[in-house]
Amino acid sequence: MIRMDGGHSMRARRLALAWSVAAVAVMTGCAGGHGETSIRPTESRDRMKSFVDRSEAALGSTGWRDLSGPVIQGCPLGDGRDGFNYGYTRLGPGSEEIARDVAVMDQFWRSQGYKTSVVPSSNPNNKTVQVFAVGDAIRTIGLSVDSEYTAFSVESECIPGDVGQIIEGGDF
Repeated sequence: MIRMDGGHSMRARRLALAWSVAAVAVMTGCAGGHGETSIRPTESRDRMKSFVDRSEAALGSTGWRDLSGPVIQGCPLGDGRDGFNYGYTRLGPGSEEIARDVAVMDQFWRSQGYKTSVVPSSNPNNKTVQVFAVGDAIRTIGLSVDSEYTAFSVESECIPGDVGQIIEGGDF
C-alpha cells in the first residue's frame, strides 16, 4: 500500500482509503445481498457508526477522528432494485503493533458473526495490513493498519429505496 511521508501524507491517505474501499468492493461484489431489510436511513447510519465505535474500542487506541461523516450513496440490491447505504471513514494514529491490531480486529469481527479476510501488502517495503469483514448489519468494513496511520472504511447495509428521494425527504 502507500507509505505516509512528507508533504504527500494527505494525498497518500486519500489514495490508501480509496484503495481500501475498492478492495472491499472486490471482496464482496458490487451487488447487495446482505441485510436487504426496510429500516429507516438514520437507523442504518447509526448502526454503522455504532459498529465502528465498538471496533475502535476493541483496539483500545485513542486519537481517532472522522475523516468523513456518513455519506449517503446509491447501491444496487441483489434483485436489481435501487438501494442506498452510507459510506464512512475514520482515521486513527499509526500502530507500532500492527500484527496485534490486525489479530484483535479479526477476532473481534469474527466474534460478532462477520466473515473476515486479512490482506498484507504485496509490496515488501510496505508494512500496511488490511482486515476486511462482511456481515448482516454492515455491508463491508475494512481496517488498514500501518506505522503511520490506522483507518476504518465502512459501508452500511444496502437497503431498498431511492437515494434522491431520501435526500429530498431529509430523512438521512
